[in-house]
Amino acid sequence: GNGEASGNYVLVDDVANGKSCECTCPNCGSVLVAYNNPKNKKVHHFQHLSNAECRNYYETVLHYMAKQVIEENKSLVVPEINFQLSSYSLAPYERKEVKRSLVFESVIVEKNAKDIRPDLMCITNGKTLYIEIAVSHFVDEVKRNKIKANNFPVLEIDLSGFSREVQKEQLIKTLKEKIGNMKWIHNSKIQLRHERAEAITKLIKTFI
Repeated sequence: GNGEASGNYVLVDDVANGKSCECTCPNCGSVLVAYNNPKNKKVHHFQHLSNAECRNYYETVLHYMAKQVIEENKSLVVPEINFQLSSYSLAPYERKEVKRSLVFESVIVEKNAKDIRPDLMCITNGKTLYIEIAVSHFVDEVKRNKIKANNFPVLEIDLSGFSREVQKEQLIKTLKEKIGNMKWIHNSKIQLRHERAEAITKLIKTFI
């Protein structure tokens, strides 16, 4: 379980037991109680003091923790190529999970960028990469059009299939290894590579 203390997310085993944990729910702001006594037979967890139902607790925690992990590590493994040639190509394009590791000089959380408010703005080599964390809400067509109009490089990370028992170490591992959970909403470099590959394939086909 996870709660919020002094504006930061904390794991249940890292705080005092009971109400002494001084934690609140990151979604509804209610007081949380930590159940982490070593003698407890149940899995250590947080519970709302009021026993109120908080439907979006899991999504809020996972969304925030993913941003926190990227902000702390200041790095991310991202997919290098993600496009498919048109039907007139010589052979079906085999999608390969080509990836590269980016190191960020700085990571800015939820700051407006013209028409959009991305979850993260990551600066690398003087350039800005925008990152969207998706748990149940994904980039819609309206936002996609704004991204393309501004020519923003935007990467969406899909965490919808992540375990409901949010573990930070597991999340760190997922963000390092599973680029299959990521897709480029827009990237001018990939678009340029796509156009070049299609042009070359079309040219070759005219000579055979």
